[in-house]
Amino acid sequence: AAAAAIADRLIASGNAPTEVLVIGGLSHYADHQFTKAQELLNQAKPEIAANPSLSSFLTAAENYPALWEKEKALRKAEATTDNNPRVLLKTDRGNILLELFEDQAPNTVANFISLVESGFYNGIAFHRVMPGFMAQGGDPNSKDDDPRNDGSGGPGYTIKCECDRPDTRMHFAGSLSMAHAGKNTGGSQFFITHLPTDHLNGRHTVFGRVLEGLPVARALRGNDKIESATAVRKRDHTYVPQTSKK
Repeated sequence: AAAAAIADRLIASGNAPTEVLVIGGLSHYADHQFTKAQELLNQAKPEIAANPSLSSFLTAAENYPALWEKEKALRKAEATTDNNPRVLLKTDRGNILLELFEDQAPNTVANFISLVESGFYNGIAFHRVMPGFMAQGGDPNSKDDDPRNDGSGGPGYTIKCECDRPDTRMHFAGSLSMAHAGKNTGGSQFFITHLPTDHLNGRHTVFGRVLEGLPVARALRGNDKIESATAVRKRDHTYVPQTSKK
């Protein structure tokens, strides 16, 4: 948001270089301001046309408004019902409060809560962080002294993806999603997105979002740790996931 505001001021002064248009467009995109993102990225179109990664953001900015309207309607309904489970992550950088989408990803949520309540995530690091994209954690191998095995560990079982459900949620800024090495190979690893990531939609199960602490999630760096993970609200039933042997 700060980068978007600075870019807007520079653009308003006139004769802003293309780089400012690109940075402004990407910053508005990351903050779910897709119309403004389209406007700025279209102005920079001659330059970004030769850059596939930048061109993909313009395409996503054109496709995301309808998805965002649907997501906002879901969030409004969830705020009214107010019964989604919540998990508090206390990290080296600060606290992140997660809201879990039990209605759209019931088994993934059951898995996450069961691991949280077993203490599985306590002391685990965010082993893979790509600023401006996402922060990934949940691998117990990150607790040992060998960085070479980070990213290959899990709980000893797998769960099925729920990203092919008709009501599956999409990836926005602050989405909580399952990491995996292929369909139906998820276990304990998850990631938190820093911005909308359309290429992950339908490929990874979004099972929650950051309710509070998105700046903390965006500030995470490699090897920052989860000091503790606590289920601070649940629905009135047990959380036992359906799993498969690894």
